Amino acid sequence: MIKPYLYFPKPTAGHHFSDYLTCPLRAWLHYYGNPKDQVDDPAYLKALFHEGLNYEREIYAEYYPDAFKVPAIKDKAKREEITIDAMRDGIPIILQGYLYGEDNVGVLDFLELICETQKSSTGFLYRVGEIKSSARLYTSQILQAYWYTELLLKVQNCKINEVNFITKGQGQQIIQLDNFDNEFFLIKQALFALRESHSPPEPYLVQNCKSCHWRGICMKELIESKHISLIPGISKTRAKILKTLGVHNWKDLSKVPNKLLKETGFLPYEIKQIQHSIKCLENNKPPLHYPLKNDVFNRSCVTVLEFPHLAAQREAGLLPTPTKIYYETDRNKIAVINIIKDGEKLTADLSPLTNGQKLVFYGSTDSGAFFRLGRENGYKFRNYFDLFDLVDKFVHVPTPGIELDVLLGYITNAHYDNLTSEERVRAIREVIHWISRSI
Repeated sequence: MIKPYLYFPKPTAGHHFSDYLTCPLRAWLHYYGNPKDQVDDPAYLKALFHEGLNYEREIYAEYYPDAFKVPAIKDKAKREEITIDAMRDGIPIILQGYLYGEDNVGVLDFLELICETQKSSTGFLYRVGEIKSSARLYTSQILQAYWYTELLLKVQNCKINEVNFITKGQGQQIIQLDNFDNEFFLIKQALFALRESHSPPEPYLVQNCKSCHWRGICMKELIESKHISLIPGISKTRAKILKTLGVHNWKDLSKVPNKLLKETGFLPYEIKQIQHSIKCLENNKPPLHYPLKNDVFNRSCVTVLEFPHLAAQREAGLLPTPTKIYYETDRNKIAVINIIKDGEKLTADLSPLTNGQKLVFYGSTDSGAFFRLGRENGYKFRNYFDLFDLVDKFVHVPTPGIELDVLLGYITNAHYDNLTSEERVRAIREVIHWISRSI
C-alpha cells in the first residue's frame, strides 16, 4: 500500500496541474512522496528536456539578450526577494522569476513589464510569459501559467488576465485566461484537497505511466493486486460500475458472464477484447489496446545505429552523429555498416538494406539519424516502422518503462544496463517475439 513519506506536503507548483490531469496519484506523490523513490527519466524524455532548454536559450538570445536573469540560488526567500526587487525597479524583462510561499511556488520563464501604475504594490504591472518547445499549446501548460498569474497577483496586487506564450510550433501568442476559469478553479480546488489528504488516490494504469517518475511504486502495486486497469479499455468510470458488481480485479472480471457485461454497457467487440486480454494476462502475454495484423512483423530486419557521443551531443543541442549501423542478415546473423564522416558529411553504403525487408528501429533517435543519412546518400526507404511507437501505442502492461533495456528486463525478469549495439539488435528481436505471442 502506498503511504505518505512526508508529514507536511510540498508546496503546490505549476507542474501539479499537468500531474493531476494525467494522474491524481502522481500529483499526490509530488506532495508527499519520497524523492528517492523517483526513477530516472527515459532517454526520450531527457532528449525532450534538453530540446526545451535549448529552445528556451534560443528565445532568450533572440528576444531578450540584455534581460535581467534571477540567479538560481538555493536560498528560496532570497531568490524571491531578488525577483520582487527587480519588479520594483521596473526592469523591462525578468527571466526566471521566482515566487515562493509556504504553500506555493512558481518559476516563471519570463516576466514582462506592461506599464507603470500606482495600483500595483510594486509600482509596475507585469505579465507572465512562458516558453514551450512543443508544436502547440496544451491545456495543462495554460493552467500552469494561470497558476503563475495567481502567484504574481499576490505580489503586485493587480491581475492581468493574459499570458504571453512563445511556442516552437505557433510562435508568439497572447492567451486570455478568462476562457479557462472553470477548468483552473476546479483543478486548483481538487489539488488543494489532495494536498490536505494523507490518503493517496488509487493507482491506475494509463499510457503516461511508462514515463512517470513514480512508476517504480505504482507498477508493483498494480501487478500484486491484479488491478482491473491492467485490462485495456476499462476506464475509471467503468471500473467504478464494475465494483458495484463485486469486480475488484481482472481475476474477478474473468468470472463475470457476458450477458451481465452487456447489461453494464460493454459492446460485443469490447467483451471480446476483454476476454482476449484476460487470456493474455493468464498466460503471461502482453494485452494490446488494439489488434495487430498477423503479418506486421513479416520480413522484418532489426536495424540499430551506434552513437558513441549521444549524451554530449544532446546536451550541446547537436544532432546525434552515428558511426555504425548494425542489422540482421537473412541468416539470422548481425552485420555492420561503417559510417564515414568527412567534415559535416556522413557517407555509408546502405545497399544491403534495400532488399525490400521491413526495417525495424527502436526510437526516433535511430530512425531519424538513419533517414537523414539515407537522404544525404541518395537512398529512399519506405518499408519501415518504429517498434518504440508500436509498444507505446499498442502494448498495455505495467512495465516500469519502455526504454529497451527496461522493457527487456520486464520481459525476461532480469536486469540489463548499457546494452551494446549487438545486444540491442537481439533485444529488439526479443520484444518482437514477445508482442507476437499476443497477435
